[in-house]
Amino acid sequence: MRNTSLVRWVFATRNARLLWVGRLCTFLAEQLGEIALVWLAWELTRSSAQVAFTLSLTRAPYCSLLWLAGIQSDRHSRQAIVTWSNLAGAGTAGLLCVLHVAELLSYPVLALLAFVFSLSRAAEAPALSAQLPELVARDRITDLNVVLDNTKRVGRLVAPLLASALLLVVATPNLFAMSAAALLAMALCSWRMQPRARSPATARRTLPEEMGEAWQALTRDRTLFLL
Repeated sequence: MRNTSLVRWVFATRNARLLWVGRLCTFLAEQLGEIALVWLAWELTRSSAQVAFTLSLTRAPYCSLLWLAGIQSDRHSRQAIVTWSNLAGAGTAGLLCVLHVAELLSYPVLALLAFVFSLSRAAEAPALSAQLPELVARDRITDLNVVLDNTKRVGRLVAPLLASALLLVVATPNLFAMSAAALLAMALCSWRMQPRARSPATARRTLPEEMGEAWQALTRDRTLFLL
């Protein structure tokens, strides 16, 4: 009964419904894009080391730049960041498809665009998390997170199976085209959301000041530092 009422609430609430549809598209896009990257890296190089390097490039922005994206999400419109980051990801995936079809795709270009694609995903993550209180009532945030987490699990399970089935009938670059279409759907969903007013902004601090405060918070709390 609890799950049924949760699903009904999602579909009855505009922002929750748009976010759920958009995130489902995003999870599928990310998985299809990653699978296509692996296949193309292998087709271009026949080197397992270079395939591994390509995958490491898709993780690098999450490891090194996520903190900066989090700071920017507090300085600018979170809705705009989510919308434009998905448009950037869609453009990158579409460009990969076009370059491959035109036989202009080399491994260095693939590696660079893989990094740019992952950069767009890393830019979205903290802005979307910070935007949740603007989309639904605070007592519904946990419910929304439950729905999104389950959707992510389903997306990660379905996407590899879907990609395997698609590769039987379409060429690998078409996965990038589908990934681009899915990210465009997320950008549209984000643009159509109606966030509530944000709380008044505090005085803007410089980036070094914010980094210094973050470091002090980490060193004061051993648990945060270990995380």
